[in-house]
Amino acid sequence: MSETLLSLSYAPNVFREAVSTAPAPPSTFLAGNRPPIRVESTLGKIAILPVESLHEILGHCSIYTLVTFRLVCENSKRLVDTLLPYGRLVVAAPALLATLLRTKCATFFTAYDVYHVLTNPACFSCGRFGAFMYLVECARCCAWCLRYSPKTMPMTLAEAKSVFKLTDKQLANGQIPVVSSLPGRRVIRVGGRERDYKTVKLVSGDHARLFALFTHGNEQALAELIASGTSRTHENYRQRQHAKALLTDQNTEAYVRNNPTREHRYRFLASTHLPYVPAFNPTPTIEWGVCCQGCQDAFANALAADTLRGDRGWALTRRRDTEYTVAEFLQHVTTCPETQTKLQNSQITKAGD
Repeated sequence: MSETLLSLSYAPNVFREAVSTAPAPPSTFLAGNRPPIRVESTLGKIAILPVESLHEILGHCSIYTLVTFRLVCENSKRLVDTLLPYGRLVVAAPALLATLLRTKCATFFTAYDVYHVLTNPACFSCGRFGAFMYLVECARCCAWCLRYSPKTMPMTLAEAKSVFKLTDKQLANGQIPVVSSLPGRRVIRVGGRERDYKTVKLVSGDHARLFALFTHGNEQALAELIASGTSRTHENYRQRQHAKALLTDQNTEAYVRNNPTREHRYRFLASTHLPYVPAFNPTPTIEWGVCCQGCQDAFANALAADTLRGDRGWALTRRRDTEYTVAEFLQHVTTCPETQTKLQNSQITKAGD
């Protein structure tokens, strides 16, 4: 971007410290590090397959499998390192690799799964650019949806077992991704206090419900099972489901205020920061998203004028919090009134000089 356009945008830091992001990549798993466990080991019978076939197979293996297979011998190391999805992950998002391994969800997602999320900029909930990964579903999401959307509210493993009457064995057989959140001190709520968070095992509420539907046979049986529960856990779940059914427009005050799980800590513990890497660039271009300074000014002006109320207030808040890729931002500036005013003033100033 030009210097003028750079001055019209800024790099957001909202929720960057709240989510579960590993502080450093595990260097022992990165390309070029750590020799194979047994130098004399070979690929055995699979060595007769073409490299293309081996890459196709490896692309459908879990990230944890790739990391383990890479340590077998020099040939396995070379195969994994030359696999495009794994290579892009290591080069463009090593912290994501560390997070997937440390949260123990690397066993559930394949190289292709992660590569698709890396190279697709759209939030799975609203379609706008997202700078976060909702780990329990291996899906990209934006800051707004991470904070408010019913789709990004996970369940604890214990809650899923209690509400849906599922056993550990059933969940293991169903291959429901389980994320072990990273412990540590962090600030979850905007303006909140820093506090310690312990490791919590989290699952996708939607995935757990679908698996429970499959396990118990039909929708009626599952509904009766959930309705029959008398514990506080069951009651909380029923309240959340009722509120979820009433939520509509994401830009309205009612949507935010009527969502009982807004800014819930589990949302952030089950998510991580995620870059965007365009798929077809020979050299990976890494984008973390930018926000519009003009939209920030519109929010600040409304706040100063004490007009940041109701649905207009939430719409301005959504504008302020929206992030863009560089290409999207270049399109956005053509329609943002505040940015257009800045550009016109800049041109007038230059003409006067």
